[in-house]
Amino acid sequence: MTDIKKTLKQANPFKGKIQIKVGKQTRTLFAYDLTPEDDVDFQKTLMCHFQNIGLSSTEKQHLSSCDRERIYYFLKLAEEQLEDYGQSFCDRVHKSADKKCTIKADGFGAYIVLAAIHSGDMPERSNICFEVENSPISLFPKKLVKKRKPGFELKVIEGGKDWLEPYESLTTAPRFLKTAA
Repeated sequence: MTDIKKTLKQANPFKGKIQIKVGKQTRTLFAYDLTPEDDVDFQKTLMCHFQNIGLSSTEKQHLSSCDRERIYYFLKLAEEQLEDYGQSFCDRVHKSADKKCTIKADGFGAYIVLAAIHSGDMPERSNICFEVENSPISLFPKKLVKKRKPGFELKVIEGGKDWLEPYESLTTAPRFLKTAA
């Protein structure tokens, strides 16, 4: 069993800000902190639990116990808290400026944005461009894709940095995520 707090000191994908850029001005639209408090039970980080996540054989060779912990938490948090965070994010977007804007998110923030976009609760505005990156979006839960209103753009920037760099398949959008309106 490793200490998740030490692991996440490098780059914590569970704590961050979703930024909105209107014109030349950038500000925080939504902040989140879902840093896991508890260590992962060793049994849940065994390779047998990660056979069906779509990694290539080369990627599996790079899959360290720390990376398996991060993946475990992405899967766990997605199930437990994503709908609530997605709804809160939708409320913030409703209140944001009506001008053309770009909303950028990475890490678990990308999951929050994807949950909001596919919830059916986003405002219908053709002047919003969403950019998500540096997140294992291939693991995004299909059951959270309910309805997507047309009118905004979603750019998924594939490839990763920090811990995701050796796992290209994790940063590739699954087919059920519609990246075009």
